[in-house]
Amino acid sequence: MKLLTKNSLTLLSLTLFLFLFGVIAFYYLLRLEVDRNINNELDKRKSNIINQIAYDQSFINITPFQNEKIRIAPLKNSVKHYSTYYDTLIFNKSENRYEAFRQHGFVMNFDNQKYYIQIFKSLEETDNLIIRIFLIMTILIITIIIILKVER
Repeated sequence: MKLLTKNSLTLLSLTLFLFLFGVIAFYYLLRLEVDRNINNELDKRKSNIINQIAYDQSFINITPFQNEKIRIAPLKNSVKHYSTYYDTLIFNKSENRYEAFRQHGFVMNFDNQKYYIQIFKSLEETDNLIIRIFLIMTILIITIIIILKVER
């Protein structure tokens, strides 16, 4: 095997390894940033809901935005509920499939009663964006590999 061929194969192997590691790291960093952004949106929505309840003095006028769901349930026991963020799946009956949502739950006192309020924000748009980004990255990596092979 020629030295040039051996060096090219070594460089190609190292490049593929680095691209694979970079893609995995990029995915987790992108997912972390998306979750942080959605958490900020959920915090803003929480403030909006609290202000709306304080202004209207009822839960009646709280309507979900597009790609959002809201659940309000009275708490009957003294179990402590904390403000939480997590991903969950909700079954969509009209489409007969589960959909990914980011959920924020918090407790609110209203008329001497505690309520647990959950806000669900759809992750469909952000998941589609991440898929598009990875398709573009994959096409770019394949193109680079093809160009490196053709040059040999």
